[in-house]
Amino acid sequence: MLRSLARYDQLIAEELAGIITPEDQAALDEAKAVFPEVNELWEAKHAVLTRAEVQKWAEQKMMPPVVSNRPVMKRYKRVLLVAAVILPIFVTYLISRPTPETVFLPPPTIELRLESGKVFDLSNARKEEGDLISLNIQDTILTFSSSSTEQATLSVPDGKDYSITLPDGTKVRLNSASSISFPLSFSATSRNVTLHGEAYFEVTRDPNRPFTVSMQNAKVEVVGTSFNVNSYDKKHPVVALVSGGVNFHAGKKSQALRPGQAGTYNGKGIDTANFNAQDLLGWQQGLFKFRDASLEDLCKLIPRWFARKVVIDQPKADKGLYTGDFDRNKTLEENLEQLKYYGIGYEVKNDLVHIIRLEEPAR
Repeated sequence: MLRSLARYDQLIAEELAGIITPEDQAALDEAKAVFPEVNELWEAKHAVLTRAEVQKWAEQKMMPPVVSNRPVMKRYKRVLLVAAVILPIFVTYLISRPTPETVFLPPPTIELRLESGKVFDLSNARKEEGDLISLNIQDTILTFSSSSTEQATLSVPDGKDYSITLPDGTKVRLNSASSISFPLSFSATSRNVTLHGEAYFEVTRDPNRPFTVSMQNAKVEVVGTSFNVNSYDKKHPVVALVSGGVNFHAGKKSQALRPGQAGTYNGKGIDTANFNAQDLLGWQQGLFKFRDASLEDLCKLIPRWFARKVVIDQPKADKGLYTGDFDRNKTLEENLEQLKYYGIGYEVKNDLVHIIRLEEPAR
């Protein structure tokens, strides 16, 4: 499901102005905990009000307090005063910063959404017919036939993965919290799809119709090959080539990759290195191998794989690097137990996981 950050942008403004409703505050807090993009936006807007020049400007605009013995009038004038100071700051801020970008927020179920607005719930294995489309859903694999060129988006929620066979026979396996958009029928000259998150592609060879995977800030061009694309971190996408050949474009840079090589966009150029297939592609077997990873990076995986929100107590105080394996076939608690050897503990309350530092590492 694709949603704009503009809605959360508005809620943050209402929060700062003190006029947000309890329901909207709860929705904002949940989005901050789950989606890094929303949290970054929240921090950016709060940072505006702490700038020295903004504080000075606000003090200059402040009117002397109005003395009144009527409590209602005091509250009313205080609200007007806050609005007089806060709203111009927001207007200036909104005009000066970029428009919020589109972010992928995974739906609660596996779904196929057509451009026309029709939605198919793919959570259960079955066959389903729609206008100009026939779906065949078996286990976690979707195949379909259609004479339409309408755009469609397959979205996979946290804690799940799913496979689809595209119109040309290309096979795509989507990791959790990911989506792929594609036409129900490819054109005679090109095959273009858009990815949010992570997926493994086995592209059917067709020299007359190049296959292109577009991400927010990058794209991959192929003819026929197998490769993995990880764009969870939209600023630093990673493309790992298993077989064939691809051209990886990111920013203003382009890099041809050879089998066994991964390319990572660092914001300025594309770094290349050989990769361990077991480490990089293990997610298809439910395995995530981490080597010298930060606690923050590890905790980004938990919401995607186990559909649990995470809170790290004193996150900036932890500078450690951790090595181990997460196995989605095991319980979350079984996976977190290994962190105790590093002096990292946990507490699970409902759907919220608290990561805490222990006084002594487990031995």
